[in-house]
Amino acid sequence: MDREFLHTLDRARHLAELKFKILKGYISPSYAHRCNELSNSSHLIGRAAVIQCKNTYKRYRIITALLEAGFTRIGIHHKYLYVDNDDLKTDAIFHYQMNETLEKRFIYL
Repeated sequence: MDREFLHTLDRARHLAELKFKILKGYISPSYAHRCNELSNSSHLIGRAAVIQCKNTYKRYRIITALLEAGFTRIGIHHKYLYVDNDDLKTDAIFHYQMNETLEKRFIYL
């Protein structure tokens, strides 16, 4: 994992005053190939994480903390949050509408 990413994520965790359950972090190129991960995935460079979050209040606290810590790319799903600090991607806050197969892959990693 990228040290700057981990430092920023830890700062967000501290600001949120909550534990973060990481469902997905760094993935190897061989694993990415097996699970059809995109070739430009920020997980491949250790600069992305998927954080479990099923509670709306906790989701608010985590998103607020991620933004305050300096993250500018956040994906929102009803069961988790995606965050990265990949400099090659544009700043965005986006909503996931995943199919059941992909959703299960994230939840059970």
